[in-house]
Amino acid sequence: MRKPRSAYNYLWQEVDKKRKTLLGIPFGTAQRQLNKAIMFELTKVVDCYRCDKPILCVEEFSIDHKESWQKATDPRAAFFDLNNIAFSHLKCNMGAGGKMCAGGGHYKAKLTEADVVEIRRRWGEGGVLLRELATEYDMSISGVDAVVKRRSWKHVTDDS
Repeated sequence: MRKPRSAYNYLWQEVDKKRKTLLGIPFGTAQRQLNKAIMFELTKVVDCYRCDKPILCVEEFSIDHKESWQKATDPRAAFFDLNNIAFSHLKCNMGAGGKMCAGGGHYKAKLTEADVVEIRRRWGEGGVLLRELATEYDMSISGVDAVVKRRSWKHVTDDS
């Protein structure tokens, strides 16, 4: 049985529909685009933190954390630390660890490169089950299977 919606939720849904109709995109998306345009205008011509080339248009402008705030000892402080903020090209930011980040640099990574090498070595020697490795490294069996068959962590070689 579905929970009935409150009148408050219904009113906000109607407001959001109207905003989306007026703007042509969701209101939250429009707000983020406006904030980005304001920041770009305030910074004027700025060089990319990652490649030192000028950022010429708002479409390639990105606000970036210099160091990962997710892995900091105090994530909240690292997120709001203005000394940890830089401007970069969107493509430089993504390549350096944004959404496309893979391996140990990803904030949700359970393994390190050394763990991957050790898992592959132990699996290659035999005498260990995927289930045992999965339990030991707090992973799923299919995750360990992907590591040993090189479907994940492809960049890690055995001599790493």
